[in-house]
Amino acid sequence: MRKKLIAFLLVALMAVSVLAGCTQPPAAEATPAADAPAVAVPEDTGADTGTETDTALKMVMITDSGGLGDGGFNDMAWHGVEMARDALGFEIGVIESTEASQFASNMSAAARQGYDIIVCVGYLLEDALKEVAPQFPDTKFVIIDGSVEGDNIYSYKYKLNECGFLSGALAAYVTGEDKFGTVGGMEIPDVVAWESGFAAGVKTINPEAEVMTTYVGSFADPGKAKELALAQFNSGAAAIMEISSGGAIGVIEAARDADKQFVATDRSKDSFAPGFELTAALAARDVALFEAAKQIKEGTAVPGITLLSMKDGVFDVPANTEERYGKDAAELIAKLKQMVIDGTIVVPATKEEVAAYQAPNLG
Repeated sequence: MRKKLIAFLLVALMAVSVLAGCTQPPAAEATPAADAPAVAVPEDTGADTGTETDTALKMVMITDSGGLGDGGFNDMAWHGVEMARDALGFEIGVIESTEASQFASNMSAAARQGYDIIVCVGYLLEDALKEVAPQFPDTKFVIIDGSVEGDNIYSYKYKLNECGFLSGALAAYVTGEDKFGTVGGMEIPDVVAWESGFAAGVKTINPEAEVMTTYVGSFADPGKAKELALAQFNSGAAAIMEISSGGAIGVIEAARDADKQFVATDRSKDSFAPGFELTAALAARDVALFEAAKQIKEGTAVPGITLLSMKDGVFDVPANTEERYGKDAAELIAKLKQMVIDGTIVVPATKEEVAAYQAPNLG
């Protein structure tokens, strides 16, 4: 499964940078009650689902508390679901979770309603998935940004430290500044990996630079995210990476208000505040999810944990980097990317590793 996935991702990577900027998910999603979750009515798109005797597979996505419209990994995962609808004939639905206590009940409700594949978005859904998946052995569960073992579970984890690394290096290179920041939703391993990679990228260009880190305590509080970002800007941050899902818009608004810059995660978010995005740490979550759905439909998928890294072609910065910042900047990013792939640079994934990180000689 991993070899097929890597091959697909390498072919599709360029398309992802374009697709990531597509329109947001439709506004008419169901908002489930905590005790009786409701699934959005599957869409009939008229897509070819096979022979007349075939029954279209049904797939539903369970968001984390950031929900659709976060401009980040919930939206990216939803785009992968939409790709499965359009290209593979899946019937699709979505359940938006507003708090962690709903995760397990939302998964169970979806399984009871007959969905063949349940997509769980985010590390925070791991515990609920461990509880629910064994109760529905005939249902297939896909988790993005999480890792859970099980005979009916397909997990996709990303080395997000490697993704954050490129954007950090570019931010330090193009600004020439020595103070930056990150605003994370919660202090969980994936967020720490993002910020650690970003900090290492900054320090690769400027070993003396400072990267401030703060946490909102939620992935659905743009007001608090904005407050924390403004505090960092007021402390001298030239640019701030948002790692707060539904709180991202708060960081973006802070950058606009402070006349500073932000670094987006997962996909470009320049459309939210044109001209204020310095760069984006792109992660092709939608393509991985689509390929998982494709292999499940074909019967070739194998349960287990797939770890995706720089060498799999899933991380990058926007394609217009050379246009915006020149050939030297683009060549620097290409060089750093290859050094990570070769193992010349091992990108830190924790605060402790960042503290011990020694910037490589870039010649």
